Amino acid sequence: MKSKHLILLQFIMFMNFFSGQIIYCQEIIHEGFDKGLTAPPGWIITAGDIYKSYANSGIDTPSLKLGATGQYIETCEFANANEVSFFIKGNLLDTLSSLIIFYRGKELWHKLDSITNISNTKKTIVLPLPDSVQKLKFVYFKSAGNLAFDDLIVKKIQNDTLPPVFNKIPELISPSDTSVIFSVSINKPGYVYCIISQGFCPFPADSVFLNFSLYDPKCLKFAAKYDMLNSTDTFIYINGLKPGAKYNSYWLVSSDSNVISSSGAKTSCEFSLPKIFHDLFFSEIIKGTGNNKAIEIFNPTGDTISLFNYRIVSSTNGKGWNTTFYKFLSGASMIPEDVFVILKANADPAVVDFSVADDSTNSSVLGFTGNDARGIQKLDVSSNTWKFVDIFGDPNSSVNFTVAGVTGAASNHTLIRKSFVRHGNSNWIISAGTDTVDSEWKICTQNDFSNLGKHTMFQDSLLFFNTVYFQCQEKPALIDSLKQIITLTVHSESDISDLSLKFSLSNGITINPDPSIFSDFGSPVKFVLSDAMHSFSTEWTVITVIDEAPGIIDIFYNNYPPSINITFNEPVFIKNTLAIGDEIPYVKIYANGNYKNILPFVKVFENDNKVLKLLLEAGLSPDTMYTVLIDSVRDLFYNKMPVYEWSFKTTDTKILKNGCTDCELKVWPNPSSGMLNVKLPPDFNPSNTIFELIGTDGKYFVPFIKEKEHEIQVLLTNVKSGIYVFNIKNGAKVLSSLVYVK
Repeated sequence: MKSKHLILLQFIMFMNFFSGQIIYCQEIIHEGFDKGLTAPPGWIITAGDIYKSYANSGIDTPSLKLGATGQYIETCEFANANEVSFFIKGNLLDTLSSLIIFYRGKELWHKLDSITNISNTKKTIVLPLPDSVQKLKFVYFKSAGNLAFDDLIVKKIQNDTLPPVFNKIPELISPSDTSVIFSVSINKPGYVYCIISQGFCPFPADSVFLNFSLYDPKCLKFAAKYDMLNSTDTFIYINGLKPGAKYNSYWLVSSDSNVISSSGAKTSCEFSLPKIFHDLFFSEIIKGTGNNKAIEIFNPTGDTISLFNYRIVSSTNGKGWNTTFYKFLSGASMIPEDVFVILKANADPAVVDFSVADDSTNSSVLGFTGNDARGIQKLDVSSNTWKFVDIFGDPNSSVNFTVAGVTGAASNHTLIRKSFVRHGNSNWIISAGTDTVDSEWKICTQNDFSNLGKHTMFQDSLLFFNTVYFQCQEKPALIDSLKQIITLTVHSESDISDLSLKFSLSNGITINPDPSIFSDFGSPVKFVLSDAMHSFSTEWTVITVIDEAPGIIDIFYNNYPPSINITFNEPVFIKNTLAIGDEIPYVKIYANGNYKNILPFVKVFENDNKVLKLLLEAGLSPDTMYTVLIDSVRDLFYNKMPVYEWSFKTTDTKILKNGCTDCELKVWPNPSSGMLNVKLPPDFNPSNTIFELIGTDGKYFVPFIKEKEHEIQVLLTNVKSGIYVFNIKNGAKVLSSLVYVK
């Protein structure tokens, strides 16, 4: 009879006779399910039945029988494991049935692996575990047949030769229309390989990760190897992708740069990019001396566009949009990547080349000075309305427009749209920018007509960084592929005079100056990427932003329900995790300066982690001094707020009325199970009221039965036992109470 029980801290020592290395094995869990469906302490088993035959069991009978989608086995909590093994055997399974393995790190569940094409013969599965794993869950998804599950062993093997594994599936965190950022984390130093494919392509074989050229060229869209010997956490930037397209990413981690062992951890994930629909935009606005004025429009699309359904609308001296319009010449059209030039008919021919003009006119559309906005509108045929596709200037401002931080630049400069712009912008503030880096416009000298009649829109994805990351960065650098700006946000305690920029480029691309000579990024640093084959270059700018520590902007006591409400100036988290729902800031409330007189309360985060409500189990005593101590508050970038203390006297507290004439909310019985009676204030209409319960496991929207005017019964049949905040919301009016569900 096999031993079926939980074994804690059992050490096994054996010799690897091939290497002579001693390997220590610590078994943390060894469960054979000898009690069938009766779960061991701390476990959850939802299997529907057991197998009693040796043919469907591991070392000994019985085994668990998973026979329906969603049935699962969840282990108790454990720590310090790096390997799990278990027995499975299919019974009449098809290829679509699968077993998904999840692990919990801290408070969040992550997918560890997915087992498909399960054999109908006995098999033992062995998987490496991330260092942070605390629980495991095995979930069955049924298409046909049943699955036998047995002999679950969780252990720690102390062997330096174990290969690295992913702590989680690489996470897509910042997709744009042509690029993505992945957060990658492995449990020990190693090499990470990435292949991006498009279409129905197979998971690459190990040999393909070592030699990317072996992969089907129709599938391969991107491939790279990353050295993670100095850091086990990084952010990988991938560029040159197609807007609106769907991709597969395949990942492998190995301890050797030239050999991939059979135990090398592999995973994959799908992702898609947003699609931006391009349309005509202003590519050049020239306000020269006298009548030397011009407007140039660019077609960024791959289609020939008829200008019949387009027009230019004007504003004069900030008086709003006029009702007269510039209409394009009859039959006018624009081929892909072509320009349409409107030139002032009485401009100085000594300054202006009239041969580039598509329309030479004295139309009022060219009567602009420096405070006259222009907009391109397109007719939406379906609604018969004109909609803006691009705007230059502020139609409601009589002040000469500031562009790229240059005051009044629109009144005496040639303004050229930068090559990164691929579509119009109806937000003039963003388009104008604040400086020469973030503006969409390049400022040239007055009467510069040298670029009129041609426009370059940058499309060559080779002149981009394939990957960018800074050593010891807390969060990924924000890489704007359109504006060629890399923004690194660091917390206030970081030493930005000692940073190291790591990057990779496509073949044939050079960078100048060499980033290795820079360590101080306190001021903007510019790099130029050059492609000798195309004789083209692109300037990139690296800027650093200091993110200050979070702070409290409001704190007050609310007498009904009794609570202390703390509002932060930004979302906050706790300790070294970003998981919402994790342990929240260390908080204590005590009376009359006595640290031992601690008040019990329930903590709830609201408004995207900007508001912390401390719901007191009882009201505060009158005419008493209370102190709230708050510690361990951190923001997204781990900036830590100083320890905060707030003292108040109950006679001085601010009372929140929540906008209702009668703030009393009565609930009974409390504690309750199944049904909760609620008496509403007179100005609450039950039919327009939302009833919700907020607890540690999430939010419940609960239905109600109307018994009589302003008295209802709320159904709690699907609510787990625990302490909840019961909210009723009627428009802007909100009332709350603590509710105990049995």
